[in-house]
Amino acid sequence: MALKIPHCARCSGACELKTLPSVSGEDGPLKLTVLDMPVLACAKTHKAPVHRDFMLWLIQQIRGREAQTAAGKEEGLLFKKHVCGACGKEQIRSAKELHGRVPLAMVGVSDGAGFPHSG
Repeated sequence: MALKIPHCARCSGACELKTLPSVSGEDGPLKLTVLDMPVLACAKTHKAPVHRDFMLWLIQQIRGREAQTAAGKEEGLLFKKHVCGACGKEQIRSAKELHGRVPLAMVGVSDGAGFPHSG
């Protein structure tokens, strides 16, 4: 099935399929980096997701892999935090915290990709 490439929503110019090498977004200790992300781009460098549900699909994929997210070593007496034993950076504590931070980190990915805000 071929991908239907629409015209740019901002300038009505022709779009083509491009790839962004690396786009990152952060929320607290969570940093998401998407490598080789497909985007639609016009000649004026306006960008859009390849599908209207692409970012939601990406969030679901990240949340579906929560078991692969390793929490750091717990430190602190009153204010507990989890830190990496090697670098000392704060880490995600649990799947619940991961779930809560993914959407805001994805906003950073969307901004980094240059996608327009809706609403």
